[in-house]
Amino acid sequence: MKIVSSIRNYRKNHPLSARLLAYILLISSALTLFGTGLQVYNDYRNDVSQIHADIQTIEKSFLLPLATGVWNLDREQVTLQLQGALKLRDMIHAEVRENRKGKLHVLVQQGSYEANDSITVTFPLNYESSGFSAQVGELQATFSMKGVYARLQEKVVLILVTQFIKTFIVSFCILIIIHLLITRHLAQLANLASAIDFNDLDNHWQLNRHKRQGARRDELDRLVDSFNRMRNDLRVHLEQRAAAEEKLRDYQEELESVVSERTQALKKNMHQLEQEIKTRIASEQRADKANKAKSEFLANMSHEIRTPMNAVLGFAQILADGETDPEKARHLASISSSGKTLLYLINDILDLSKIEANKLDLELGPVSLPMLFQEIETMFANQVATNGLDFPIQIQPGLPANLLMDENRTRQILINLISNAVKFTSKGQISLQAEYQRTPSDHNQLNLTITVADTGVGIPKNQQQSIFGAFQQRSGQNSALYGGTGLGLTITQRLVRLMGGEISVESIPEQGATFSVWLPNIRALSHRVTLPASDTSLDFERVIFAPGKVLICDDIALNRELLKNFLRPWNLSTQMASNGQEALLAVRRDKPDLILMDMKMPVMDGYAACKALKSDPALKDIPIITVTASAMSDEEEELKEYCDGFLRKPINRAELISECMRFLPNRYRPLTEFTNEADSRVIFSRDALKTPAELFPILLTKLALTRQLIRKMIIQDIEYFAEDMMTLAKNNRNTALLHWSQDLLEASRSFDSQLITRLLEQFIQTIEKTSC
Repeated sequence: MKIVSSIRNYRKNHPLSARLLAYILLISSALTLFGTGLQVYNDYRNDVSQIHADIQTIEKSFLLPLATGVWNLDREQVTLQLQGALKLRDMIHAEVRENRKGKLHVLVQQGSYEANDSITVTFPLNYESSGFSAQVGELQATFSMKGVYARLQEKVVLILVTQFIKTFIVSFCILIIIHLLITRHLAQLANLASAIDFNDLDNHWQLNRHKRQGARRDELDRLVDSFNRMRNDLRVHLEQRAAAEEKLRDYQEELESVVSERTQALKKNMHQLEQEIKTRIASEQRADKANKAKSEFLANMSHEIRTPMNAVLGFAQILADGETDPEKARHLASISSSGKTLLYLINDILDLSKIEANKLDLELGPVSLPMLFQEIETMFANQVATNGLDFPIQIQPGLPANLLMDENRTRQILINLISNAVKFTSKGQISLQAEYQRTPSDHNQLNLTITVADTGVGIPKNQQQSIFGAFQQRSGQNSALYGGTGLGLTITQRLVRLMGGEISVESIPEQGATFSVWLPNIRALSHRVTLPASDTSLDFERVIFAPGKVLICDDIALNRELLKNFLRPWNLSTQMASNGQEALLAVRRDKPDLILMDMKMPVMDGYAACKALKSDPALKDIPIITVTASAMSDEEEELKEYCDGFLRKPINRAELISECMRFLPNRYRPLTEFTNEADSRVIFSRDALKTPAELFPILLTKLALTRQLIRKMIIQDIEYFAEDMMTLAKNNRNTALLHWSQDLLEASRSFDSQLITRLLEQFIQTIEKTSC
C-alpha cells in the first residue's frame, strides 16, 4: 500500500515525469513484446525444421538396415535400429510392420504413442539385392510437439522477464536524466511564475544549475530569457498603464468639470427651448385660430355672396329665356357675365386658400388633350376674333390620345394662361402648343410641356418672378384697363407644383411672353376616352316629369321664388318652408316627392332637419337635394352624408333640372315627336345668327368641316362637332344654335343618318343664305 501511495504522490507532484515514465514503459513494453514475438516465431521455425531434418536422417540412415532386418526376420536387429532412431530429439514412438501376403503385421515397436500434439510419418521398407527389389514392410515414426512448445514457453518467459527488467532500468535512468535536465527546472520556473510580484518586477530569473564556461545555450536558457523579456515587457506595460490611468483620472476630473458646466448651460438652454416651444405652440395655436377664422370668414363670405348672387343670376337667366328685345337681352347677359366674374373671383380666393391649407386634392382621370385644346379654342374664339388675333394650336404628332391627369385643374391652368394672353395682346397672335418626351425608364410615361405664347406687352426681366405672387401684377399695369386681382398666375403656379411640375416664363417687353408648363411622369392610357353625355347638354324643354310635389326650404324668399320659377315650366307643384322646423311639419303633412333644402336657416338649420328626416323610418326614403352657398370641400363631404344630392349656389336651371331628373320619374321625348315641328320650322334665322355679332364669322369657318362630315359620315366626328357647336352656342347664348346642336348630338347617338344629313344640310343652307 505504501508503494501505491508513493506512486500516487509522485504522479500528483510530478505529473510530467509520471507521464514520461508511462510513455517510456508503454513504448518499451510494446517493442519488447514485438521482439519477443519475432524471436519465438524464429525458434518455432527452427524446431520444426529440426523435425524435418530428423525425418530425412531416418530416410537416409535407418530405412535400409530396417528393411534388411525384416527380410532376414532378425527381430533383434530391428529393435536395435528403432532404439537408435528414438534417440532423435522429439521422436517418441517407432513401429515396424511386416508384409505378410499383402497384409501388414506389427513386428517391433518402441516408445509410447500419443495422438495429440504429434506428427506421424510412415516410411516404406524396400529390400533390394542383386537386382531384386521387394517391399517387406513399413516404418511408422511419431514426433511430439510438446517438447517444442515447452522450450518456446521457457524462452518466452526468460525473454520477457529480462526485457522488462532492462526496460524498467532504462526507463528509470531516462526519467532521472530528464528530471535532472528538464523537469526540475520547469518546476522551478513554475514556482517563480506563481510567486511573481507585480510590484517587484526587477528581479532577474535564473535557473539553479551548473554549466561549464562557454557551453552552448539550450532551450531552457531561451525559455528563461523569454520569461525575463516578458516580465520586463509586463513591467513597462504596467508603468505605461499606471501613467495612462493617472492621465485618465486627470481627464475624468476635467470632463466632470466640463460636464458640470455643460449641464448648467444645457439646463439653461432647455429652459429657453421650453419657453420657445411654448411661444411657438402659442403662435401655432394663434395661427390655427387665424386659419380657422380665415376659413370661417371665407365660408361666410362665400355664403353671403353666393346667396344674393343666386337670385341675381337665377332671375337674370329666367328673364333672358323669355326676352325678345336684343338690347334688354344684352343687358341681362351683362348682368350674368358680371355675376359670373364675381364668382370666378370668389373661386380663385377659395382655391388659393385650399392650396395654402393643403386641402386641394387632384382628381386623376383620362384626359384627351386634343379635345381639351379644342374646347379652349371654342371658349376663347369670340375674344380672339374680337381682338383680331390668330390662335394657332399645335400638338406634337404621336401624343397619346389619353393621359392620366386632373382635367378640371388642367383646364383651369390653360384658362388662366390664355385669359392673361388675350387680356394683354392687342395684335398678332396667341399660340397654344403641346410637346412631350417619353421617359427612358417607362415607355408609358412622358414628360409633357404645354406652352402659351403671345405677342403682347411682355413682362420686364425683374418682374418675371414677382408676378407669381398672390395679388401681384405687373408694375405700371393699368388696372382700369386690364383689371384682374393678381391671383390667376399664383393659383396656376401652385396647381402646377401640386401636379409635380414647374411653370416658367420668358418675355421681352413689347414683344410678348411665353409661359411654359412642364408636367413630368404623365401616364399614357391605352383605352380611348369618349366624352360622357352631360346632363347640361340635354334639351331640357324635351324633359317631361311625372306629376310630383317638390318642397322648397330656404329662409330667403327670393331664393324660394327663384327655384319655384325654375320648376314652373315642368308643371311640378311646389311648397314653401322658411326653416327646417317648417320643413319637417310640411313633410309629415304632405309627403313630397323631393326636398330642396338650404343649410343655413334660423330656428332649425338644414343639417338638423336632414338628420331628423333620415332618422324617421317613414320619411327617410324621401330624396333630399342640398342647396347651399358653401364652397368648402369638407362641408360638402359632410352634407353628402345626410343628403342624396348636392347643388351649390348660384344655381342655374340646367343643373337643377339635371339633379331633379335623378330622383323624379321623367322621360326624354325623342325627336320623332318633333318631326312635324322640325320640318315646318327654319332651324336658323338671320336675326338669330346676328346675336352676338362675333358668332357668324365663326360659323362661316365651319362650312368646310360640315360638308366633309356629310361626305364621310363618321358618327364619332359628328358627335365631337355637335358638342363643339353646343359649347359655342352656350358661350354666345344663342338658343337657336343650341337647339340645333342638341338635335344633331341626339341624332348621332341614335345613329339616325337621314336626320343627321338633313340637319347638316340645313346648317349649310342657312349659313349660305345668311351670308348673301
